[in-house]
Amino acid sequence: MNLFAHRSTFVFLFSCLLITLSISAFANREIVNAIQEKPVLSAKDLKPSSTSGKSNDPLTGFGHGRFFGKNGTTFEPTPESIYEVQNYYLTKSASKNQKALVTLKKKKTLIYEMVSDKILANALYLDELLTLSGKTEDVVLLGTLDGLRRYYIEHFAKLAFRNEAGIFSKGIHPDIARKLEEGGITVFLKTNASGDEYIKECKDAGVPIPPPMYAKPWENRGVFSNEFIDEGSFADLWFYESRNPEGACLALPRYSSASAKTANVLGLICVGKKTSKACFWDNPNSEKFVRDVPVSIEKFLGGAALASNGQGTCTACHAGENPFVVHPDKAPFAGLSFKLMPDNWHDPLVHPSWPQNPGPTSVLNTINSQNRCDSCHQQGGAGRFPDVSDAGIAQYCSVVLEQSVFGGAKRTMPQGLGSIWGYFDHIDALLSLCYGKSVGLDPIPDDEKHISPPIIIEPLYGCATQLAVKGTLLDAKVSVFINGAFIDAKISRSPSLLEFDVPALVPGDVVTATQEFNGALSDPSDPATVRDHKVDFPTGLPKPDIDPKLIYQCGNTIAVKHVPGAKLTVFVNGTDPRSRNTSTGWSGIFPGKYPFDLGDKFTASIELCGDSSPLSDIQTAVAAPGTVNAPTFAPPQTYVGQELINITDILHGSWLEVGESGTGGFGQFSTPISWHNEYDFATPLGGPLAAGQHLNVQQALCDKGKPTETPPAKGCEDIPAPRIRIPLEGENYVVVTEAVAGARIHVFDSSNIELGDGSGNVIALNRALIFGETITVTQSIGKCKGKYGYNVKVRRIERDKRNSKG
Repeated sequence: MNLFAHRSTFVFLFSCLLITLSISAFANREIVNAIQEKPVLSAKDLKPSSTSGKSNDPLTGFGHGRFFGKNGTTFEPTPESIYEVQNYYLTKSASKNQKALVTLKKKKTLIYEMVSDKILANALYLDELLTLSGKTEDVVLLGTLDGLRRYYIEHFAKLAFRNEAGIFSKGIHPDIARKLEEGGITVFLKTNASGDEYIKECKDAGVPIPPPMYAKPWENRGVFSNEFIDEGSFADLWFYESRNPEGACLALPRYSSASAKTANVLGLICVGKKTSKACFWDNPNSEKFVRDVPVSIEKFLGGAALASNGQGTCTACHAGENPFVVHPDKAPFAGLSFKLMPDNWHDPLVHPSWPQNPGPTSVLNTINSQNRCDSCHQQGGAGRFPDVSDAGIAQYCSVVLEQSVFGGAKRTMPQGLGSIWGYFDHIDALLSLCYGKSVGLDPIPDDEKHISPPIIIEPLYGCATQLAVKGTLLDAKVSVFINGAFIDAKISRSPSLLEFDVPALVPGDVVTATQEFNGALSDPSDPATVRDHKVDFPTGLPKPDIDPKLIYQCGNTIAVKHVPGAKLTVFVNGTDPRSRNTSTGWSGIFPGKYPFDLGDKFTASIELCGDSSPLSDIQTAVAAPGTVNAPTFAPPQTYVGQELINITDILHGSWLEVGESGTGGFGQFSTPISWHNEYDFATPLGGPLAAGQHLNVQQALCDKGKPTETPPAKGCEDIPAPRIRIPLEGENYVVVTEAVAGARIHVFDSSNIELGDGSGNVIALNRALIFGETITVTQSIGKCKGKYGYNVKVRRIERDKRNSKG
């Protein structure tokens, strides 16, 4: 269970040495119910006065002669698909740069008058459009589209002009090409650079210059399959270690079969350990090297010559602490990882128009995650991740990072191919930077007749007398039904967790809920069937766990993890029991004695259907901190019309008092953890925030600390875009990771059709999400809609058939 999923706002990255993650099956209900707001304290328990959706493109990557589609898998182009791809980018480029259309009007006319082949003409015009842009991502796209052009010339274009020695005229006859050049259109590209100057530059930069490929001291580490470029191809891994200068080289010749005699592509990368400089070479586009026949580095193309070689932009994928893509669980890579690591962040010696290895990212530093990707991916270990928000390395996101975690048979992380569940907050942080972006937009009309149903928090067990729902709109009327019979209704003041007292549940009972707001009635929630706890716990109820274990002197509350729905009892020093019914599996409670004294000892037990658990482990109250810090509003900015607030940096069990600058204190609460989400300040204040009002909060634990105050409430139209966890194909909900507390969350598809309308940390949708579609998420406070939205692409998890973990 990940109790912090709703608080995480970032994602995680990989080093260019390609390492992938395994993934557990994503059962919708399991994900939804893993997200809880806080240990539950019912009201009666409280003491009287808490950039670039890059993957939309049909062609997401190109490298080593292979093309990648939307889902990161390779495909073989056809004339029809090439033409469609070109038209997509022509439309996209023109819409982004209207001035370019005017500048290039004469060139466009000349191209289409003189070049009869529409695909070659489109390719020339795209060259001009994207070159005029000058953006790194467009330079990368130029290399990708040039690869398509070369593929078309080689396989389909009967009338295209083939290469002559030393020149490439983009398939255009030289006579026509010269006339186009006279019109200012670049056609001729030199492709026969000897590379001597680049080899000298690399040598001077402390990069090893490798001996002839396929000859000693190169070491053939063996053949492996299911690598990222093409899971159907076979690759040899060759390794060369240099002592002077210190460093290493990897070569990865790829073959159509394990017994093939020639390499389809052969890339080679070297890095200097001390200087951290890296150099790149590739086979010439028109030449294939014979397997196991030595070939000198002078026969390869390197440096600036790669830009016109038509085999992709190397540094669009090869990013991170080192320049390699590593599969650590493949036998050929065994023992190599640390030999390939430079002393510092690697600096590629490539054409200045190519990506220059942006990063390292620090995004994971502040992200809570059950297991941390950066526990290995750090300097001196497996290497830090690049800045995946940089559009220039979008192919790293789709071809390397995403394949490593979601790629089925291609996945490589975590090492050992275990479950990625514990790492998912870090994965989400990185992929959100890859595929999500905040955008300004005109308010999208919402469907006033449609609101999302609530979500029953599961599991539900027989004999429980409480249950909870989430995803409710603030002030909505929420109704609960058991086996179709109405049980109770409440007005929601806590969107992420609303508790109901119910008759004792019976295994087999079916529970549903609806919500009603402003005349709109939701569909019923997905039904939740009550389970028999003896099926899940055949050996008896497990002992509960006091969590957090850190309990302070002068504290007032503790939290306990336990079987959901059980009756919870806590003891202080073995006596003075206090009990409460529970709804979820993590509950807060005021023990029989509070505030706590130094050395007080706490235990807990649970009971369900007459079964009792063993006592929990003992936890002891420790001395309170010498200094009581000021709590923090999260975020610190509030907005007109806001009614709930999130507070963090709380000392476990302290008393907090919330107030308003002109009114004074009006509400108190205690929480056993370090945050309290969705504290309802509007009810004691007498209404929502007005313009200019300030909230303040102060905590006391033995002594009082300093107060914190918000800035004046801003206009609600200035609220930022919310953020959600990376949405996955087939899910019928989204998980909210950032939003104004209590805000109404709207989810729209690419046609601005509303899919979801709710509040809290999980929003139910009216259909399953489709891979590759763009969804937009906005938030509103009352009737005021924000002017920013969050756009994100729906991704896909490929099941890994190698074992049951994926």
